[in-house]
Amino acid sequence: MILWVYAWRNLLRNGRRTALTAGTIAAGLAAVMFGQSLLRSFQLQMIEKATGVMLGHVQVQAEGVV
Repeated sequence: MILWVYAWRNLLRNGRRTALTAGTIAAGLAAVMFGQSLLRSFQLQMIEKATGVMLGHVQVQAEGVV
């Protein structure tokens, strides 16, 4: 429990460093999320382009598949 008191006191004592660290973590997390969503959209777009070219207007599927 006393460790939390020391940690909290240190965060309050160094406010500028705490804000800079929190901002850096938030910016890094936002960059990772943006990169992952960008890669996922590229992947989905490539799948759509590949299947759109290869598939015709008629698809043969097993009975019961929608």
